[in-house]
Amino acid sequence: MSRTPWIQGLLAASLCSGAALAQPGRPPLAPPPPPPSVAPPDGDLGRLFGLRVQERLLSSTDPDERLRGVQRIAADPSPGALDLLLRSQEPGSLASRDLRARLEAIRALGPHLAQDAARQVVVRALVDGAALPPGATSDLAALLRDTAAMVLGHHGGPRGTDALAGLLRQGGVAASSAALALQAHPPERLDSLLGNKAPASVELVRVIIDLGELRAIPQLRQALRGGDPEVRAASLVALAELGDGEAPLVARQWVKETEVLPRVAAIRALLRSSPVEGRGALAALLKEPGLVKEGLTLALEGPGPELVEPLVALLRGGLAGEQRSQAIEALGRCGGDAAAGALASMLGGAGGHEAGLALALAPGEGARRALEKALREGALRAVAVRASTIRALVLRERPSGLWDAVEAAWKGSAAERGAAAFSWVALGKRSVEEKELQGADVVGSAARGALARGAEGLESLLRVLESDPGAERGRREALVSGLLARHDGGKVPTRVLESWVEEGGASAPLAARALAVRDDEETLGRLGRLLGSGAPALRSHVALGLGRSPRPDAAGRLVDAYTFETEAGVRRAIVRALSWRREPQRERVLRLAAALDPDRGTRALARQALRGLPAPERTGGDLVAWIQVDGAAGATALRWERPDGLVVPVVTDGDGALLVPGLPAAASHVVAP
Repeated sequence: MSRTPWIQGLLAASLCSGAALAQPGRPPLAPPPPPPSVAPPDGDLGRLFGLRVQERLLSSTDPDERLRGVQRIAADPSPGALDLLLRSQEPGSLASRDLRARLEAIRALGPHLAQDAARQVVVRALVDGAALPPGATSDLAALLRDTAAMVLGHHGGPRGTDALAGLLRQGGVAASSAALALQAHPPERLDSLLGNKAPASVELVRVIIDLGELRAIPQLRQALRGGDPEVRAASLVALAELGDGEAPLVARQWVKETEVLPRVAAIRALLRSSPVEGRGALAALLKEPGLVKEGLTLALEGPGPELVEPLVALLRGGLAGEQRSQAIEALGRCGGDAAAGALASMLGGAGGHEAGLALALAPGEGARRALEKALREGALRAVAVRASTIRALVLRERPSGLWDAVEAAWKGSAAERGAAAFSWVALGKRSVEEKELQGADVVGSAARGALARGAEGLESLLRVLESDPGAERGRREALVSGLLARHDGGKVPTRVLESWVEEGGASAPLAARALAVRDDEETLGRLGRLLGSGAPALRSHVALGLGRSPRPDAAGRLVDAYTFETEAGVRRAIVRALSWRREPQRERVLRLAAALDPDRGTRALARQALRGLPAPERTGGDLVAWIQVDGAAGATALRWERPDGLVVPVVTDGDGALLVPGLPAAASHVVAP
């Protein structure tokens, strides 16, 4: 717009100069009126000039120029700009083959989906993203596909819902994206999804369950009478989930089937509508050798006393690997004296930690008595101390004799010493700052125990770390979780944090977060590289640090980082960080994320932020993970990935045992660095 008055002024000057030239036989020309002082309307030369520039950018061979062209058009409200944007997305055009430019175009077309042409462009992006040949898919293509679906769900109205429903009925990758959108933006009218017909895909049935759509019961009943076997099975379970009285009646018939699919669906439905009856049918299923995998999955969904005998029989029959772990976990969930006795008998064998964890969490007096007995047996002391500590942390029930066993363990093997150090610190008996608990063989155990003590434990860890920031890598990785206590890393020198990032490994993410908080000109270039790193953990931690940075450009960096971020966990971290800031430029991304992000957690955080609610800084909990690292020769550093995006270094005991407290109910992961 700044060029338009200049062009009009030039034309006016030409006309005035022409007026001074008298032509024979004609009166002199009157001077024209002065140019208007208001902005020129749409369609003037300036607007036309701008559209031509945008068109040139869209046809550029430079991807950055094409992207800039789409962004400029998206900010232009004129009809001409919309027409140009639609033409840019015609099949075969440069902009339509550029995933970044196409993603920006799809986001920009959302408010215009009342127009058939705009809606067709978005549907085509969804379908094209699902039709890429094997090996040609990319994270950005998946984001484009899911975003297109979300645009249809949020902006598309009834016609957008019809388009999503059509894709949902077809099944496949596009149906998964359509399901995401319909779950995020439920339609007002059910006939857009089903009409009077039975659901035609498993994905559609899952949407019905997720929405709790009671109006779909007649169509689900209709699906039971024929059609695709997987849809029939899913429909029966959906009816049970929705509380329909016909579900147990049909399930009692199907449970007699010889085919696996309807039989498993029938048991799953009975576990929801008639649990005792369902467990009875499941107990019979567990006794059939060819159906152990399906039976164990169901046993974890619906544990109970009826399953103890068949689960014990399976374990005695030599289950191994994941199936053995599932059976032990299910047995612990069943509860009761019989289950506790069976688990106690496994404490001294291979995989004894799984039995120990099951006993630690099992309800009832039987499990507590079994642990108290194990605490008195020297050969079982390490596993019994660990299990009893978990029971005290999670169930708030400390087995008697624990402290005597801990004192004895401290004088025993490396495994016992690690168990004792963890128990003392986790239960608040001693502090990680005590010199005796900082020995190389127990510092990792004591540090993990401090994670159970909340802010107090983290502050003590940070003080130990600050007193020796140059410690060798193994000791430092045991203590570096203390950085959780302070956003900026406390008194750990910047050069030390930088060296940890360069070194990589388990310490790098938390060090990157601390660097991003500090207002240090020397770190700016490094932060830019880390935001573009191929490691999602580094990107998310820099984002979380920028959320607390005093730098005025921090919000802008976060906004730019969100635009094409393909990892849901990193986008979640960016939105979490933006919720802590107050710059106005955050609003656009928060609104975009709240409406169109394919990740449910990211959308929830964005909506809270728009209501003025910052994301909580810590999402800890009372749960404890117990992992055994096979083949560990001494302490091993791993990374615990928390649901809030933070990655916490943890170090195993000398025998490979890893107890991680403070876990929330949401999923967490422990992985190699």
